Parts: sequence; structure tokens; C-alpha cells
Amino acid sequence: MKILFAMPVISLFAFLVAGCVQDSSLPLTVAARYEQLSLLHSGSLGAFVELCRKGNESLYLVSGSGGFSGEIYYYGEDGRPLGEYSWDDIGEPGKSKPPIDISGYDCNLIEKSKN
Repeated sequence: MKILFAMPVISLFAFLVAGCVQDSSLPLTVAARYEQLSLLHSGSLGAFVELCRKGNESLYLVSGSGGFSGEIYYYGEDGRPLGEYSWDDIGEPGKSKPPIDISGYDCNLIEKSKN
């Protein structure tokens, strides 16, 4: 009985997320993170989704910023989480580096929240 109830709820969630994101080809995990960051940073710089490519490799970057701090989530082309990174304007010495160096990637903005 619980499974029968959960399936419509999950389907409704997927429909709502897809309806809020203009690019419906985004993997569900990417779209959900984007919506979360759009709400979190709605009063400031907002949220962004970029598709980055290097050769045959593609990945999504989902980022959100409040101006003095921000966060970036990395996802594979299939929506598989690859890592995350947060930053702030303090720039503490010895702070960890992003898990993926995207300097060799060609990135294109595919989604930007309205703030």
C-alpha cells in the first residue's frame, strides 16, 4: 500500500520540478538542486545551471550565490553527483579546491533563475 501511495507523490514531484525548469532535458537530480538553490538565493544573485563539455565528456554545474558566498554542485551527464564545493569572500588559506578542474571545459549557461 505504501508503494502505491509513494508513486503518485514521486511523479507529482518530478512533474513540478520539470515544470519549473525551462530545460526539461535536465536530469532530475540536477533540476532538483537547481530549484533548491533558486529558492535559497532568490533574494540575491540567484542560481545557475551550466553544461560543460570537454571532448566526449559532459558534466553539469549547478551553482547558487548570495554575493559573498556560494556553492557549486557537479553532476555527470546522467545526473550522478560528482562532488560539491562552497566558497566565500574570506579566502581562507589552505581551503580545499573544487573537486573538478573545469578550466579545460567549454561551459554554456543553460538555466538562470529570476531574482
